[in-house]
Amino acid sequence: MPGPAAAWWAAASRAARVRILSTTCLEAALVAEGAIDAFADACSDTHRLVDLAAAAVTVTRAGGAVLDVRGRPLEFDTDLTRRWSGVVAATPQLGRELAETLRTAADTATAGS
Repeated sequence: MPGPAAAWWAAASRAARVRILSTTCLEAALVAEGAIDAFADACSDTHRLVDLAAAAVTVTRAGGAVLDVRGRPLEFDTDLTRRWSGVVAATPQLGRELAETLRTAADTATAGS
């Protein structure tokens, strides 16, 4: 999986500190509360709607953003086979910057393999 690995490295290289908590719900709550700036799935399309639904409510209500790395809309439906590469950030600008960093690194690595 060269694309996601490159995406993680690109994001980690720009961050002052990286923690991997491994629970989308907790990570989203920490973003909404202001304890952390962002979290992301680095282009592996891991998140389902049930992973991002609470973030879509709490983080956006707190002024943040819930995005997909590939720009796909987060759609509320009953199809649990759909996946997103979620980016949850304290501000829309940070969300866009993180998504762009991840997307560019993943695409570059994938094109080179």
